[in-house]
Amino acid sequence: MTREPIFTLVDLDTHIPAGLTMIAGLNGFTDAGGSIAQTADHIFSELDPELVIQFNNEILLDYRSRRPVMYFEKDHISSYEPPVLGIYLVHDEAGQPFLYLHGYEPDFYWEAFADAIDNIMRDFEIAGFIWVHSIPFPMPHSRPVGITVSGNRQDLIAKYSEWKPETQVPGNVLHLLEYRLAGQGISTVGFVLLVPHYIADSEFPKAAVTAFELISAASALVFPTD
Repeated sequence: MTREPIFTLVDLDTHIPAGLTMIAGLNGFTDAGGSIAQTADHIFSELDPELVIQFNNEILLDYRSRRPVMYFEKDHISSYEPPVLGIYLVHDEAGQPFLYLHGYEPDFYWEAFADAIDNIMRDFEIAGFIWVHSIPFPMPHSRPVGITVSGNRQDLIAKYSEWKPETQVPGNVLHLLEYRLAGQGISTVGFVLLVPHYIADSEFPKAAVTAFELISAASALVFPTD
């Protein structure tokens, strides 16, 4: 039995230039301070992303753990909105193109998903991979947002990484992608934002601004953060 393709090209006529950076922010692991949600909202509201690659929900999604939204209108279901895991072509505020991996963290087939991302990186000659997420941390909100940096960008690790633990951590698929891509010599960096634990369940705009600043430092992309 042949499994369905794990992803599809949404528009075969869309031209994806070589040498772009891929930025990733997935939901489903941790999002202390709403940093991933806020950066995604900002990108989608300000920069007009175009979906170019869509991953297959039937392979990657557990519908019972992430129930899709259905709208009930008086006496019938008027619409159904399944979640989307995809890669978007986006242009920053200066018109520079980049790719944005956004959506849910896959529930299944992490290795197949990592293989698919690796193939996409190679097929489209993507120059680098940058990912961001945030975790609760015991620090006051009056201080700058703390940062832990991982990957193979030693220049960024030396400049920005404040907390360098040696410990076991619960894995997430972005860690897996970093491990696989960095091991192949692809420029890879992950930024984990350390958000004050007592406001981790609230929106913390400073975390989102910090995320954009770090992405800009790693890629030279320009984002509207005012």
